[in-house]
Amino acid sequence: KRIHRLIDYCNFEIVNNEYQFVSEDYEDYKNSKNKGSIIHWLPINKELVKVNILLENGKTISGFGEISMSKLKVGEVIQLERFAFCSLVKKNEDQLTFWYLHK
Repeated sequence: KRIHRLIDYCNFEIVNNEYQFVSEDYEDYKNSKNKGSIIHWLPINKELVKVNILLENGKTISGFGEISMSKLKVGEVIQLERFAFCSLVKKNEDQLTFWYLHK
């Protein structure tokens, strides 16, 4: 069994296709012999904004971000945690579009 971590929240295992809570302590994940993935997540009970990231190869990655990202101004550069630096290039009421800059 591998121990996975929801970043800044808790550790869990997948047993018989079910998610089982292990602990909240990051050290339990860090010291695990069978480390799985660190997973970024957003709670479903919060307001979210749609995010598109235009990659250098012409492809687009789509996902969601925290609503606070809506306060960004076009041209601002941010670091998307554990992914890359991106620049906001287009801002609509319900969607943000970024250019991928670099890792």
